[in-house]
Amino acid sequence: MKLLALLAMIVPFAAVVDVQANGGGYHVGLDFSGQVTPFTPVGVEQVQILDETLSIVLKADYAEVNVRYVMENVSEKSAKVKFGFPAEDVKSSYNWIYSFESGQQTKLEPVTEVKYCRNYQVKLNGKELRSTYIHEPFNDAKKVAEHPSMEPFLGIKGWLVSEMKVAKGAQVVLEISYLSEYDSDYSYVSEDARKEALSFKYRLSTGAVWHGPIKQGRVKLSLDGVSPQEFKIVSPVNCFVRHGETWVWEFESLEPTLANDIEIHVSEPYNAYCVNLDANGYYRQYREKFYKWTTTYKVQASSQLADANGYSYSADNLHTNQGEKSFAWSEGVDGHGIGEVLDFTLNKEIELDSVLVENGYTRSEELFLSNSRVKDVTFVVNGKEEFKRTLLDRRREQRIDLSECKTKMKTIQLRIDSVYPGSKYEDTCLSDVSFLGKLKAAPEQYGAR
Repeated sequence: MKLLALLAMIVPFAAVVDVQANGGGYHVGLDFSGQVTPFTPVGVEQVQILDETLSIVLKADYAEVNVRYVMENVSEKSAKVKFGFPAEDVKSSYNWIYSFESGQQTKLEPVTEVKYCRNYQVKLNGKELRSTYIHEPFNDAKKVAEHPSMEPFLGIKGWLVSEMKVAKGAQVVLEISYLSEYDSDYSYVSEDARKEALSFKYRLSTGAVWHGPIKQGRVKLSLDGVSPQEFKIVSPVNCFVRHGETWVWEFESLEPTLANDIEIHVSEPYNAYCVNLDANGYYRQYREKFYKWTTTYKVQASSQLADANGYSYSADNLHTNQGEKSFAWSEGVDGHGIGEVLDFTLNKEIELDSVLVENGYTRSEELFLSNSRVKDVTFVVNGKEEFKRTLLDRRREQRIDLSECKTKMKTIQLRIDSVYPGSKYEDTCLSDVSFLGKLKAAPEQYGAR
């Protein structure tokens, strides 16, 4: 919450900074010469946060952040404050964000070099303040190795810096809003791979530079495009209370420390293994559990869009993906394809746990939005057991829980019951489908080639 941190000022001469890690913020008792001196306070010691409200809405591919501060100049003179908002270093690549509520595409303004604070806006008493991006030099492991006390700066790409004046005894309202892409990482060795959880961070500790504690505040987390199964509060621990699909943390007289920094996961990390190289030799590991990962099968569709200009829309694309021209299945009837079905037959039956789906035409952002995506769906296992589910409207993979299935699965039917309409075309698409089967024991593993 007090995520306003001090400006890092450029100085051409040696600067001595009072540095230690405590409730007063990031301080570094070191000498710096001819380089950026991190977090030199400018006027913040005169201003206290009386009330703070932080709202974080966790969308499918990004977080929507709004924070409102009621602040007071508690000193005996006017305060001229220069503050910075830390921007995390994230590994993502979205160039725009889609508003599902309005059905409109929101362009991401290139106002900074970072992907964390996209469409960043700061207002003082309703009037927009100017912000300037400044690079953080200590987001560098080699530099931190030379100055270990600077470790808290790792992961901060830079700072969005603003200035404000607060008259003696005056109360002001400072509001900050931005969109943050999630941090992600993927690595592989031969056929084995590791997909880390998508994560969002909010550094509460950097705000300890303001006068005194935050008198009172609250943090609200909401899910919109993220399933509770994927959601995890990594830190702080034992602070949030769940209320339905929201999580709330209320506090009083808080002096934020590193332990109060917020980290949230919005997807499940997993390992993928190729135990042997036949068509049925793939496994996934989610936390401590292993699953048989079935990616090959026979599939028939009740309809498919006719091939055009070399592009194929066959149901076989759901598990082959032979390049950009055979990327997704699209139904081929008039309208949105309500009632159309896909019939899957596995090479070997499995004890079904879940279905993995990439919804829509995921080859590009434009194609995803232009074409319709599946919303409500019915799964029928072996022609008998029926399960109704709702898919999320997002490009990345989602895991649909069918673990209550009572019989081993050889066939499964997917029926479209409703859709998220495309902005340009009625064609409803799916890009990938695979299946996870339960295992009683971990498979024997071999080193990647």
